[in-house]
Amino acid sequence: MKKILWVLFTILTIILLGGKIYTDIIVQKAEAKYPPENFVTVENIRLHYIEAGSGQPVIFISGGSGKAQDFSLSPLYALAANKYRVIIFDRPGLGYSEKPSNENTTPAVQARLIHEAINKLGLEKPIIVGQSWGGVIALAYAQAYQSELSGVLLLGSAPYPRERQTDYFNVIARTPLIGDFVIHTVYVPIGRHWIAPAIMEQNKDYFAPLGVVPESYYDLTIELGLRPSHVKASAEETLIIPASLAALVSNLDKINLPIIIVAGDQDTHAFEQAFQLEQDLPASRVVLVEGANHYLWFSNPEVVMEAIQELWEWSDEFSIAR
Repeated sequence: MKKILWVLFTILTIILLGGKIYTDIIVQKAEAKYPPENFVTVENIRLHYIEAGSGQPVIFISGGSGKAQDFSLSPLYALAANKYRVIIFDRPGLGYSEKPSNENTTPAVQARLIHEAINKLGLEKPIIVGQSWGGVIALAYAQAYQSELSGVLLLGSAPYPRERQTDYFNVIARTPLIGDFVIHTVYVPIGRHWIAPAIMEQNKDYFAPLGVVPESYYDLTIELGLRPSHVKASAEETLIIPASLAALVSNLDKINLPIIIVAGDQDTHAFEQAFQLEQDLPASRVVLVEGANHYLWFSNPEVVMEAIQELWEWSDEFSIAR
């Protein structure tokens, strides 16, 4: 019996050690393939960002488990950078950005750090484009700093509290010690070869009407999206952000700022909440995109560009009217 237990222990040790070595190699390769570009330090925290173009400033904030490259590798990026000064942030804890060690990355905290970064970069009165949970951060930013914004564009955002299914992997990943052990040993090999491909296939409808997951997004998610630091921060957000939504939406009526809400009619939660947002936000408009789902910046980049241009024009009119 002791011999069998020793053999099993040896096999398990080899598997875990092999998983750790494999994970470290994959992370190194991923970071070489998609290296960081620029950093700005605020409150002793380094935030990563990608920048291109010139002109009026447009800030992009990605959604849950998002990375700056989600936008920079999309067809929207070249269109926007051809007309505006584009800044795409990795939100605190995600991608290459660091996160605070002494507080949770609630929407208000993320908005504060991004606000300090924007000021440090010398960007005046930008438009913020927030996708999905990035829209939650954009709304938190507008609540705190609306006089320093020209407008907000929400892409597929659903900020009102709703019932969510428990993702047990996220529960494990954010559990101290156990989560760190799992994501640094077995998760990357399993996730890279089985879990992530299955999820991406399952979620291809989010790119409607394209019908497929764009190759650039798939590769990026497999590479940068499975780095242990990113996995853990994403898992922690699934607890932190939903807990903050009730307080956020209770004060939407205080945001007196031009806001355009863009939602695909196939994007169930964003579609359902778009008109509630329009009702609660004093200066807002809804743009519905027929046949589109959640990833509008891939499937309908021209629609997003038109909304950005409309928002700049509306902002000028809004300022004069005030």
